[in-house]
Amino acid sequence: MLSELVSRQYRQLDLFGSIDTDTKSSQLMHVMDQINARMGRGTLKLASEGFKQPWKMKQGNKNPNYTTCWDELICVLR
Repeated sequence: MLSELVSRQYRQLDLFGSIDTDTKSSQLMHVMDQINARMGRGTLKLASEGFKQPWKMKQGNKNPNYTTCWDELICVLR
């Protein structure tokens, strides 16, 4: 988004980058933008963006935390 502030010829590439990979990346971003514009925002995402998990772990079969939680220790009375 803000990469257009500097002319393309003065942009600094990363250690393993080249002009060829930069061009391929720009083409890929353009195609992703077109698909997202046509199919709806957020249809395609980069893996680095992360994702929301609408599910939560079912804890019905969870083992007791006898060794890690003081409140769940078994009390044995004589």
